[in-house]
Order: sequence, then structure tokens, then C-alpha cells
Amino acid sequence: MNRVVINSLCLLASAWFSTSVFANEVKYYIVDNSISETRELPRRSYREDLFVSVDGTEYLITNEHLQIYYHKSIFAQEDLDGDGRDEVILEIHNGGNCCGSEYAVVSHLGKTYFSIIQHDVFNGAGFPSLNLVDINGEKLIQVVNLSEGAGNTSQTVLISLLRFEYGQLTLLSQNKNASIIPSIVEVNSFEFDKDNPMQIVREFDGDGDDIADKLICDYWPRWGSTVCDIDSSVFGYQDFSFGCKRFGVLKSSSNGLRDLVCNQSSVLRFDGSSYYEAE
Repeated sequence: MNRVVINSLCLLASAWFSTSVFANEVKYYIVDNSISETRELPRRSYREDLFVSVDGTEYLITNEHLQIYYHKSIFAQEDLDGDGRDEVILEIHNGGNCCGSEYAVVSHLGKTYFSIIQHDVFNGAGFPSLNLVDINGEKLIQVVNLSEGAGNTSQTVLISLLRFEYGQLTLLSQNKNASIIPSIVEVNSFEFDKDNPMQIVREFDGDGDDIADKLICDYWPRWGSTVCDIDSSVFGYQDFSFGCKRFGVLKSSSNGLRDLVCNQSSVLRFDGSSYYEAE
């Protein structure tokens, strides 16, 4: 074998050995602190915390913000910036229904250094939902935010696209959803007078017997939504225990009663006795 080739192979083997031996072995995991012995330890929350093991040594990953949140889980573990080290997208929540989960990116900066990166679109007030998308071979974070909160009747859905690079999150784009399933009759929460919210009733033929059925809606100030029921001349009273910013009746029918739409695109279908949310 040619001596140059042998030397090249030796150099490659040496580089591989050095990388394998000296590279940090990093493992992320959640530790539950609910047992009494750990709840009062410094810098710990009252429930779950994120830990990382670097070459066998355990480190707590936290800051003042994370310490006040009880519930934490690893939403995703991916190399988001292509540096060969995995980031963790951490999901955090304090329970209750006031807000959605919040998120943060935890990044390994080399050796035993780690950072926690947050962004406005990760805030729980917007009930964010996250999705990792691959665009032209690049891993990006797509975030969908809703307009929620007491008295908030906005139907805006905001879609944001973020890139993680050089230790920070960069907002690439932000757009409002413009699609909606059209209805034949609907009630929107912004139609109510918030100071004196009177019941709104719309008539339509929902069961095909040419007798007027009713869409009966009340205002729900806690969520700035409307809660609606259907009064059918054939199938009787159909009540719903959830709110929508928009509650509409569609042209299509299932089992003899018209389909419904909640907000922009959540379709409800009748199964012969009650409504269910379609996939």
C-alpha cells in the first residue's frame, strides 16, 4: 500500500479516536422533585427539573424563570443549528387553564456550558403549539399562537417561523392565518355587547324538514368566546360545553343534521345522538 495512503488513514483514525475519546457525552433528562427530601433543595422547583449529564457529571439546567414552573418535559431533542450538538426544546407549565405551555430552547455551548433561550412567541398567553419543520434541509421551529384571554374576542391565529443559530432564536417570518371554512349561518363573539351581552339566536333548517331550527348563543367573558347550542325540530336540543370565537353552521350534514364549525376550521359532526369533533 502506498505510504501516503497509509499516513492518511492513520491521520483519519487518530482524528476519529480523539473525537470519540474527548468529545463530551451529554444526556438530558427530567428529575421529579415531588418527594419531600428534594423539594427544599436550592434552585429547585417543586416538581420537575431539567438535568444534563456531561461525561458522568450531573448539572441542573435552570434560571429564575424556570424555577417558578412546576411541570417540565422534553418536547424535542434535535441539533437545530447543525453544530453537531443537540438542543432541547423544553415545555414548561404551572397547571391550570389560564395559559398554555411555554417553551424554551436549551443549548450546549461546549464543555459544561449551557444556555436557556426564550422568545415572545413561546409565551403561554398565546397558547403556542410548536412543530419542527424541515425547509431546504434546515430545521426550523414553527409556532402557532392563538388570541386568548378574558374578554379577547379576536380570531387572529399567528404563525411564526424561527431559526436557531449562533445561540439565539431569529424570527424569520410571522403571518396571520387567512383561511376559514365558510358557513351558512354563524355567530361571532365580537358581535356581543360586552357591557350587556344579550343572547343571540339565529334560525336555519338544520335537519331538512323545512321547519326553522335555532342556533342559540351566549357570551363567555372568561375567554372572550361564545357558547352555542342547537335546537333541532327533529333531534331535539344539542348542548355544547365549550366556547368558540366563531360558531357556524355548514352546508354539509352528517346523520341528518348539519355539520358545525368552531373557530376557523374545527368541524363538528352529528353521530345520530350528539356532536363530536372530526379528525
